[in-house]
Amino acid sequence: MTALAPHLTTFLREHLPQERRASPHTCEAYAYSFQLLLCFAASRLKTTPSRIEEALVSHLSRDEMQALLDAPNPRQVSGIRDRAMLHLAFAAGLRVSELVSIRLDQIDRQTVTSIHIMGKGRREGVLPLWKETTAALTAWLAVRPASGDTELFLNAVGRAMTRAGFEYILAKHAATAAQKLPSLADKRVTPHVLRHTCAMHTLKATRDARKVSLWLGTPACKARKSICGLIQPKNWRRLQRWRRRRSSRVALLLPTSYSRC
Repeated sequence: MTALAPHLTTFLREHLPQERRASPHTCEAYAYSFQLLLCFAASRLKTTPSRIEEALVSHLSRDEMQALLDAPNPRQVSGIRDRAMLHLAFAAGLRVSELVSIRLDQIDRQTVTSIHIMGKGRREGVLPLWKETTAALTAWLAVRPASGDTELFLNAVGRAMTRAGFEYILAKHAATAAQKLPSLADKRVTPHVLRHTCAMHTLKATRDARKVSLWLGTPACKARKSICGLIQPKNWRRLQRWRRRRSSRVALLLPTSYSRC
């Protein structure tokens, strides 16, 4: 007998006569049948669901990322737009929802050296842009249609770029890049892969998971857990040795196990 069985049988005995005008014999038959079903389920099913491990998101190497950035055709307006989107999504580590919702007033159109991000959970931040990202955005602003929605990136009809639209564009250019770099053909390139690629490249440059967390606008614990899963075993000992050398000056950089997260 489960904890739910008494409540369910009581409900059937009380409400069936009123709502269905069922006889007492029918009500007892329904209640007994459901009671047997729940007892059978309780004997066969686990009371505590098994824990499902989160699938780790892969990331792209430097050469793979560069091949993807070079895939759009710079001679076409759509190619200039796509290159700017890819550069910004990678360099800023943006979620796809953050990327497609960027408005013109969130970017300094005079210098194009920083961007104001409205992140998840109402988090706000200003990120500096790399020179390559600034160049790509400047090229797009020069050819962007003056009419249309206020969002930074527009589709072919002048409306704001959608999540599905960017995913389609990313898949198209990933297939083009895979023709030049075959290793990309074995990877499923998604917007979240670009975000993880930014995280790994930032970690390699700074060796500090806290800076990765600040850059991506992610809680530090969640960022460290994702990074731990992406680090290859051959590089783990190297990071741990570096961590021990810096332990007297720097706080904990990477957790020794997931339990700390």
